[in-house]
Amino acid sequence: MCGEVQDMAAEEPALRRYYRNTILQYDSLDCALVHHLSNKLANDSVGSGEWYKLLEGVLREPCGGKLVELMRADLQAIMTRDPACEGAAHALLNYKGYLGLQASRVAHELWLRKRRSLALAIQSRVSEIFGMDIHPACRIGRGVMIDHATGVVFGETAVIGDDCTILHGVTLGGTGKDRGDRHPKLGCGILIGAGALILGNIRIGDGCKIAAGSVVLMSLPAHTTAAGVPAKIVGRAMEDKPGCEVDQSLSNVSFFDPRALRARAAGGSGGGGAHAAAVAAAAAAKGVRRDALRVSQASSARGAAEEGAEGGGQAKGAEPVAAAAAADARQEQQQQQQQQRPRPQQRPLRSFM
Repeated sequence: MCGEVQDMAAEEPALRRYYRNTILQYDSLDCALVHHLSNKLANDSVGSGEWYKLLEGVLREPCGGKLVELMRADLQAIMTRDPACEGAAHALLNYKGYLGLQASRVAHELWLRKRRSLALAIQSRVSEIFGMDIHPACRIGRGVMIDHATGVVFGETAVIGDDCTILHGVTLGGTGKDRGDRHPKLGCGILIGAGALILGNIRIGDGCKIAAGSVVLMSLPAHTTAAGVPAKIVGRAMEDKPGCEVDQSLSNVSFFDPRALRARAAGGSGGGGAHAAAVAAAAAAKGVRRDALRVSQASSARGAAEEGAEGGGQAKGAEPVAAAAAADARQEQQQQQQQQRPRPQQRPLRSFM
């Protein structure tokens, strides 16, 4: 990282002193981070020197090694997942989501040691400076990225698993005035889009995706995708860990087709031979999925029944059904092409020196 910062200083001489005071004069990541956080947290009441002693004291305790490991894992997560990240030094100096998360990790350790006044003071300063409100009792796993971070709120009894990615405006909150265990529990590898609200003591399973702006009020099974207000399960996430892939386009989602579900529930209505034959031919030519074929067959049966009642022939509706099947096939082909796009290359976290 020091070599990276030296290159940055050479490119911008006006920031040489800033880079020297924040990173270059320190021999480890944790020392540089503690110094940088101390300057951020400082105010007229508690100066940077006092904050440095407090934060450094926590790192010297038995929990300090674990905290440093979490700091490195979170930094690696940003470098791997965020294409806008210029490097480790860029994230350390400028990513408020990373800085606020590390300050909250220190506050959590203080909370566990019954130093709750200091933990709550850190929470308050993090909220004022970085615009994110994380209760010090909230438990957060390793390799977590909070992107942009503005407006993030994590409640007291919330739990966040490893390898999650959470965007700005996300709330892990309660549903009212309930006391005790009242906040969401997130598994590992979860991706939560911007502005999503997850409320109540519910469980979000491993590998879930939650679309931006959704309001989740119920537990979600593992590897499902939820969207809407209130959120409903709309499909299955195909990635093992969506939080690591960070594909918010939902291209890697196997959607549940409500028409197919209704068709299965109907159990088939019979008839419509010409329609079904036309749909089957188009589906075979274009490689339409089995569910889409069932939907088309069910709709063709209903169309044939309506045409019979009106005195029309069955062959009359075959062409539009075949065209619809061809359109479904084109959409399927586009989704497959999106899924085959190359993934961004992971960049390893280099040593501090």
